[in-house]
Amino acid sequence: MKYLIVGAGTTGSSLARYLEKVGEEFVVVDDKKEGFPRPQEVDLRDFDQVVLSPGIPMNHWILKKTKELDIEAIGDVEFAFRRLGKDVKILGITGTNGKSTTTVLLGEMLKSSGFKVFVGGNLGRPFVEALDGDYKLAVLELSSFQLDKIKSFRAHVACLLNITFDHGDYYGNFEEYVRSKLRIFENQGEEDWSVVMCPEYGYAAKGRKVLLGKEILVKGDRVEIDVGDGLSFGKKDLFLPGRHNLINAACASSCALIMGASPEIILDTLRSFRGLPHRIEFVGEGR
Repeated sequence: MKYLIVGAGTTGSSLARYLEKVGEEFVVVDDKKEGFPRPQEVDLRDFDQVVLSPGIPMNHWILKKTKELDIEAIGDVEFAFRRLGKDVKILGITGTNGKSTTTVLLGEMLKSSGFKVFVGGNLGRPFVEALDGDYKLAVLELSSFQLDKIKSFRAHVACLLNITFDHGDYYGNFEEYVRSKLRIFENQGEEDWSVVMCPEYGYAAKGRKVLLGKEILVKGDRVEIDVGDGLSFGKKDLFLPGRHNLINAACASSCALIMGASPEIILDTLRSFRGLPHRIEFVGEGR
């Protein structure tokens, strides 16, 4: 196989390092970055597969051309998923807001429970870097751009936090954006889990459903979760401020319970988690 990697940013660089390590042929192209050929400067017929970085839009001319030439074009998430061992369970988190906080919080809960966990995706480490470790779980933040480019990718636990219109310069309308987000459920089976924090989109879930308003109840400043061993916590148990973080914590906790984390470890993590840098971060007090 010979691969064409489109995009020389963080994800493209990780893909290149992996392919070099395993001895595969590849070329990296970029529309703007100096030191790399432009996509139009290579002959697509020289390649067996095109791997797209997350930011490559679906209306990019290269996608039309690969279709004409019958060359498969996939995203980085699909690429890594196909090479990942079947024993690794994936927990995918998407939504317009709160993805990063929820992904990292869930990762901490599972690490504290003794799992060897890869945490990344659209956050920090590209998913392809999971191929270099002996992980049992992968917790992934997934953007709509990444979900646009999946084919067989499947999450054992798929979580949808919320949907409000975003990336209007990329999507033609709100419905198109929604379809991209809901693709997180696309390949799930009956044995998988769908955690849906905006229940109006619960119809798209294909796994065992955990819905806000049913299995997850938020009553004032308290959360009650009827999943696994069950869990109840309140705003006072969180260092993170805001009702939105109560929802994020409810989502992460539900996913952790599904994977067998104990309520005690989940509560300890909620109480100790200080959030991500520059996300409602306390910087000081004034008079």
